[in-house]
Amino acid sequence: SRMIILQGKQRDIAGIGADFESWKDEEKDCFSQQRCAEEANKVYADAKDRFNKENTAYIQAYNDFLDAQAGFLAEKLQRGEPCPVCGSTIHPHPHQAEKSALTKEELNILSESVRELQEGQAAAAKKAGEAKAMLDAKEKNCIQIWEKLRQKVIAYSRDEMGELDSEEIQGLIETWKKALKDEEKQLQKDKKQLQQLKKWLTKAAKDKEELTAQKNKADKSTFDLSA
Repeated sequence: SRMIILQGKQRDIAGIGADFESWKDEEKDCFSQQRCAEEANKVYADAKDRFNKENTAYIQAYNDFLDAQAGFLAEKLQRGEPCPVCGSTIHPHPHQAEKSALTKEELNILSESVRELQEGQAAAAKKAGEAKAMLDAKEKNCIQIWEKLRQKVIAYSRDEMGELDSEEIQGLIETWKKALKDEEKQLQKDKKQLQQLKKWLTKAAKDKEELTAQKNKADKSTFDLSA
């Protein structure tokens, strides 16, 4: 019947609408995860920058410490050989190694700081990778939901459609819902009219029976009088 067909269409549109809402929710999750991934990348970049700066400072401090400890420049000076700094072949007062700006204990503290920053960089890299993997999974799921939705729209419309954007699909859903609502109203109206017609037909049949009975009675009375 027309009502059964209408109910089937309503179920189809309800399914399309549910898929559309599911896609919108997934798209929101994608945008949210994208922000998380961007933030995780920023955290990693900052951690990497801090580590590189601190590590460079540590390497310089470590080399300075070793140079000062070994009297590196003074030891390289040879009698009769030119000084790498001034070029003189006479070295009456070779430079004496000065105490390093950093003590061994201070260097160890700096080394520990570098180690912690390196661990922080590794942790940030791991989080950034996990955020990217989650974003990829959400984007894949979003694409799958969209394709499923698009195929349902094409199947319902029975027309081959090109690329549809979200606004166009939402417009189609609203148009179809309104059309089905109007169709349902018309069916209800037709049903009411049919019921009214059945009432009139029932009443007409009853009236006919009564009239027939009255006629038969009148005919019988006429026959009796003529007899």
